[in-house]
Amino acid sequence: MKVDTVRGFISKSLRVPHPEIVQDEVESLSAYKKLSLLKKQLHKWSILSLNRQLGLYTESAQLRPGARILLFYSGVNNLGDALMDLSGRALLSGTSYKLDVVLDPSLAELFRHDRFFSKVYTDYREIDFDAYDFVILNKLGIRVIKEKIRYAGQARFTSLIGWYAGRNFNHIQFSYYSFNKILNSGIEEAALYRNSRLILDAPQSQDFPAQAWAGRIAISVGGRESNRIYGKWADVLARLDEDPELSRYQYVLIGSDNGLKEASDLIAMSFRNLQLDSLVGKLKIHECYALIGQSKLFVGADGGLLHIAHAAGVPTVALFSDDIDPRTRYVENDFFRCTPLIGQTDVTSIEANDVVRVMKGALTR
Repeated sequence: MKVDTVRGFISKSLRVPHPEIVQDEVESLSAYKKLSLLKKQLHKWSILSLNRQLGLYTESAQLRPGARILLFYSGVNNLGDALMDLSGRALLSGTSYKLDVVLDPSLAELFRHDRFFSKVYTDYREIDFDAYDFVILNKLGIRVIKEKIRYAGQARFTSLIGWYAGRNFNHIQFSYYSFNKILNSGIEEAALYRNSRLILDAPQSQDFPAQAWAGRIAISVGGRESNRIYGKWADVLARLDEDPELSRYQYVLIGSDNGLKEASDLIAMSFRNLQLDSLVGKLKIHECYALIGQSKLFVGADGGLLHIAHAAGVPTVALFSDDIDPRTRYVENDFFRCTPLIGQTDVTSIEANDVVRVMKGALTR
């Protein structure tokens, strides 16, 4: 392989396909790392080539009216990533295409009521692959490539992120960019950026009266990754209790079971003025969405509930560790009202006084 070809392949693997997509700075790779990356990419290429898939791969689908598309969303069980990665599906609005998805069972409920997915599968054995005109892979990973070969070997296909294998990037922008290209929508870049957003469709239900929590401030506790679990909520609540203006609001703790112990400790605190409730571990995904959507403000660390808050269109105060560029988590347009705080190391390095200060600013806008 020629040197220029190798360099071009590495550049395509490390840099997003459009400069407007926010991406972490690409580090200067050593020769060893470049060779390692090239080896991995060539391995994927060889699997596609040996299984006669390269000729079926295309970046623009060129679909017939009414075409059925199947999206393989493989190897992901994080609801925040799913909301971002699949946000560009909104570009199907107004088209005659039908989009179905096969994904991890843990994500099925998230999209069960989605207006853009005609069907949601959790098992390849449920699918009649001959019914589809085109397949979209979420990425060109070895696992999903092998799944495509096994189940839809003759289908034309593409990938949402193509050959990109670099560092962190804005998944929302990338998703809109990719769907625009795949569907040949012809939307101008400025319009794509202006209209990029997260979408979550919830069922109409009276089981959870979200309006009962209207106007409260939702605080997300707990988490799965240690550097994204904020450890100073007790200090934040104590300062909120001392503030004559902020202590007038009602607060509710939300989160999954991994935040139960912390929520119990926070509820046990003594407050003079603050009214605090906890629904940690008690809400389903769409109940969280309904509650957050009725809230005056969402405060929490980078994670799934932050993305649900963004989908709900609620102002957010978002806490990030120093290894994450907040601009990769949302788009700076009218759909996202996010005020980020970045720790010097993990999220707990963010001072409680700073959280309260930013909350006050967000509430007075």
